[in-house]
Amino acid sequence: MDNKKFNKVFRERLIETFKFTIDFLNSHHLRWWVAYGTAIGTVRHKGLIPWDDDIDIFMPREDYDRLLHMKEEFVSTNYDVISIKDKDYYLYFAKVFDKKMSLVEVHRYPVNIGVYVDIFPLDTVNADSKEFPILYKEARDRYLKYKNRLAKVHFSDIWSLIKKCHLGSLYDAYFPILKNRFGDIEKKQIEYISFISKLSVSNGKYVTCFGSDVKGCEIYPKECFDDTIVMPFEDFEVNVPAGNDTLLKSLYGDYMTLPKVSMQVPHHGQYYINFLERLSIDEIERRVKEGEKIVL
Repeated sequence: MDNKKFNKVFRERLIETFKFTIDFLNSHHLRWWVAYGTAIGTVRHKGLIPWDDDIDIFMPREDYDRLLHMKEEFVSTNYDVISIKDKDYYLYFAKVFDKKMSLVEVHRYPVNIGVYVDIFPLDTVNADSKEFPILYKEARDRYLKYKNRLAKVHFSDIWSLIKKCHLGSLYDAYFPILKNRFGDIEKKQIEYISFISKLSVSNGKYVTCFGSDVKGCEIYPKECFDDTIVMPFEDFEVNVPAGNDTLLKSLYGDYMTLPKVSMQVPHHGQYYINFLERLSIDEIERRVKEGEKIVL
């Protein structure tokens, strides 16, 4: 594989997807801000972090829910939106993705998306109570029960890890899945969504992203999102929360210092990626068995 060509094509499609997402959100007057690595890239690189392979944005829950109800408006475009409310989707946050192509990131969760923008919902909460960390943990536990119930068990993957003596990786990857092997998937999905909806309050002092495992109990002062700063990103502009420095320091510490070279690598899997065709999961599995992994 030509890594240089692959990275160029991937980056171009990622930027195109981000531009579409921004235009869509802005045209519908939906609030959003860059988040996580994309926020670091905006401040430190004025664009994508050179080795990053996704885009992250925050949206207030109200705007996030409005976006998910606009799914039909994506039909006439080259993109789509998917969330935990959709069948077989396993993540607690939504994605706007390029539906002209195929991408399965993890073999255990065979959902075909394309190059995407991750959209993280922000909920307003009262964090004064000592109960909040407990509620946060319960929210994540409920999410993981749904996610692990949805996972597929591939004994070929288990056997591969055993042969390589990667028993720690085997335990981390499959013990939670096997532990949650039973139970109604739809019920677990509804329970998580219902639980989250009860935690958000309109007059809270803080905002959080329930389900996140970026840094334990992730919570920010609401004032961080009271104002928006527009900053350059590649050849366009993005929204940055006014309290961006506070957010990033709480998550990453000295985020302006580059990580070690060994850490400057993409962090997402690519079980199968095809930039040219939209394929069914069955067709993807057939092609992978024949040795096809990447199609440029």
